[in-house]
Amino acid sequence: MRHKAILYSDFNCPFCYALEERLVVKNLMPEIDIAFPIGKPNTLKAIQYSIAASRHEPLLGLVFRHTLAREFWVNGEDISDEAFIKTVAHQFQFDSLRVDSAGWACNRWKC
Repeated sequence: MRHKAILYSDFNCPFCYALEERLVVKNLMPEIDIAFPIGKPNTLKAIQYSIAASRHEPLLGLVFRHTLAREFWVNGEDISDEAFIKTVAHQFQFDSLRVDSAGWACNRWKC
């Protein structure tokens, strides 16, 4: 029997990134490169772009989201910088993505 799983993740959590690395590469070795960044970014824009990318192209959107996480946790990039996010989006030909307004989470979760 096949089961469908939903992976919830957070850009600010190194453990989420480590789990994703293991799942993506299917390599259960404990050595995962993580460069702890200075401070915590505001990940709202990264989340919004990831959702928009996944809605536009589900599989490529997942790779896009993983790339943002890798840029943050391995390369130390600031994923709260919308210009940086757009640069990564451009690499995936997501130049025309439309992101939801900041209230998307409150609308969905009824805050």
